[in-house]
Amino acid sequence: MSWLDYFIRPRALPPALAARIAAWQRLPAADSAMAPRRWVVVDTETSGLDMARCNLIAIGAVAIENDVIVVAPSFEAVLRQDSTSPRANIEIHGVGAEAQAHGEEPAEALVRFLEFVGKDALIAYHVAFDAAFLRRAIKARLGLRFTGEWVDIAVLAPLTYPDFARSRRGLDGWLARFGIEPGARHNALADAYATAQLFQIVARRAARDGRRRLCDLQSVAGEHAANVWNARG
Repeated sequence: MSWLDYFIRPRALPPALAARIAAWQRLPAADSAMAPRRWVVVDTETSGLDMARCNLIAIGAVAIENDVIVVAPSFEAVLRQDSTSPRANIEIHGVGAEAQAHGEEPAEALVRFLEFVGKDALIAYHVAFDAAFLRRAIKARLGLRFTGEWVDIAVLAPLTYPDFARSRRGLDGWLARFGIEPGARHNALADAYATAQLFQIVARRAARDGRRRLCDLQSVAGEHAANVWNARG
């Protein structure tokens, strides 16, 4: 899938898949004035860093419900690729050429992702990257404008722990600071689970400061050069 696919109307979807999308669309949107009972932490693996040209390869997601990480069910999908990514890229994310060639049909995987997320608030480390790849894939494969309320842990963590932020660089640094074992780093589901643990720590600190609602967490970062992204496509 190239960047041109973002602008091309997708082929008609099978009726059963279209019905599932319609059911997802009818769900109520997240209420930013409330403290979410459920968050969904998302991570993606891609064929490269160019958000306009590279492909979405894998998605991992875990839910946090009432401040508890829900280990199962979680979400994981490898999307079938028309052409596999270069060896150097595979060495980063570990999704081999065979796994990419025989991955899940992308439209089905993306509908499963929407069903897992529902309309709950989303968390990612560097939201702009993950949201852009998801937006483009969902638009190209499903014809949907993927909207959501996002909070960027890459922005929120330094704001809640400013003393640590001076010496911590990237997700690995934050995980090391709090003793979080990342497991299979650059595996989408493992990274989502590690990021969920980091978010728990950061959200508890934010809650002690009176910031519990979705809009509170968005606004505290929005005050700092709008680095929390509302990923409405």
